Order: sequence, then structure tokens, then C-alpha cells
Amino acid sequence: MLRLFDTPHHELDGVRLEIAPTKPAALALFLAVHGDWVDRERLMLMFAPDLNESAGRHHLRVLLNRTKQLNWVTKLEAQATRLRFMIPSDVKAFREAIGRGDHHEALVLHQKPMLKGFHVGAPEFEAWCGIEREAFVRAWTEAALKRARQLLETNPNAAARVLKTVLEQDDL
Repeated sequence: MLRLFDTPHHELDGVRLEIAPTKPAALALFLAVHGDWVDRERLMLMFAPDLNESAGRHHLRVLLNRTKQLNWVTKLEAQATRLRFMIPSDVKAFREAIGRGDHHEALVLHQKPMLKGFHVGAPEFEAWCGIEREAFVRAWTEAALKRARQLLETNPNAAARVLKTVLEQDDL
């Protein structure tokens, strides 16, 4: 399981394996968060925005080869115009929990900001991380408020604890 709501790490047989902040890892994590096919052009703009098209394609091929060498990167699929990395992750599980209205599970999964402390010196990647973090926090906050409403009649103390967590995240 790939854990992204925290400092990114991979869990294998109960052992936590930290993911070093490198551009190859950033590429894999971007694809994992996206969860579907991503056009190579978009990836070139993210990881080689200042290069012309030919140099950008070359840079992306080199980056992709380095990404494939990471021991935790399996199931990375590459086609001529697009890539995807399908791996079980807490982000995917969070989205699924939100989709089926399982607010309790969503709260359990999203404990910390996505890719906390993961910086690789790629401004476009860093900007994307910020946008995604905010979107996940909004989804988490909405799930927390719905969970508190669910708990209000049967367990007001638990509802208060959920609301306290929301206030700790954002007191406004």
C-alpha cells in the first residue's frame, strides 16, 4: 500500500519504507495520485517546463527510466502518448470512501496532508501538490462535518471530537 497522506512511504508486510524526495519518485507519486492515464505532454510540462518539445521528451524518457528502477514502482504502464501507475494507495481508498459515503473511513485515511514534506525542486510539481492538498483537505472537512452530523444523535461526544479535529485543522 502506498501511503501519501503523510510523508510518502510504501508499506510492505507491515514494514514502512520511506520514499526519498527525488524527481523519479515525484513522477510515480503524481501518477499514483492521478490514478489514471496521464498524457506525456502534461508530464513534460510538469517536469521539464523550460525545455523545447524534443528536449522535453528526452528528459521525460530519462525520468521514466529512472522511475522504473525504483523498487516500489510496479505496474507502471507506458504507452506512446500516455502513462499510468495503478497501485493501491490511501488516496485511492479515500476517494472510494468519499464516493460511497463512508465518512468514517475517509477520516481514518486522511490523517495528515498529502505528500507532507516532499519537495523535489520542481515548481510545477510543488504547485500541483498545493492544489491537491487543498482539495483533499476540503473533501476531508466535508466528510468530517457529515460524520459529526451522523454521530450527533447517537454519540454527541464522538461528534464533538470530530468537530474539534475540524477546528484544529482550520479554525476559520
